[in-house]
Amino acid sequence: MAYEGINQLSADILVIYDRYFCSNKMFALHLWAELIIPFIIRGNENQNMIKKFIASGKRSDIVQLTPSAAAITGLKESGYIITGKLSWKSGLSG
Repeated sequence: MAYEGINQLSADILVIYDRYFCSNKMFALHLWAELIIPFIIRGNENQNMIKKFIASGKRSDIVQLTPSAAAITGLKESGYIITGKLSWKSGLSG
C-alpha cells in the first residue's frame, strides 16, 4: 500500500516509515520521483549498514548505499531501468 500511495503525497509533508519499509525500492521511489517528498525510514538492526553504524559508536554519519545484485534485480523486476552503477547517499543517526 505504501508503494502505491506515494504518488498521492504532496511535497509539503515529511513521510515517516517504519523499519519494514527500509528497502532499495522505497529509496528509489522517493529519490527518483518527479516530485521531491522528504522522508525518513527507520533502519532495521539486521541490515549490514545499520550494524556497521551501531558498531562505529557514532551518533550520526553520511553513508553511500550500494544495492546488492539481488536488490538491483528486484528493482528491474519492479520496472526500474538500471544503467550503470547504482548507489545513493543517506544520513544515519542513532
